Amino acid sequence: MFLQQIEFERTHDLVKLARLLANRGVTLPVTESQLRRLNPFAVAFRYDDLEITLASDDDLTSVVARMCHWAKEQISAATECEESDGPDYH
Repeated sequence: MFLQQIEFERTHDLVKLARLLANRGVTLPVTESQLRRLNPFAVAFRYDDLEITLASDDDLTSVVARMCHWAKEQISAATECEESDGPDYH
């Protein structure tokens, strides 16, 4: 599925971004709960000196690996679609 014209505001909230995709019918390979556990890495570690309970390395590695695999599949599908149909300039 190739998505276009989704307006993403500037945010590091992975759950919020996932909900934007869900509203367009995109199902991510991870749960909101798993993304919520990654949010501290996207936000607090960059800007604050908060104490955060970390997820295990194995849990994080699994979530990130699934997201990377999913993203590669999305890019591959979009590339194949564009190559077979030509670019969509609408």
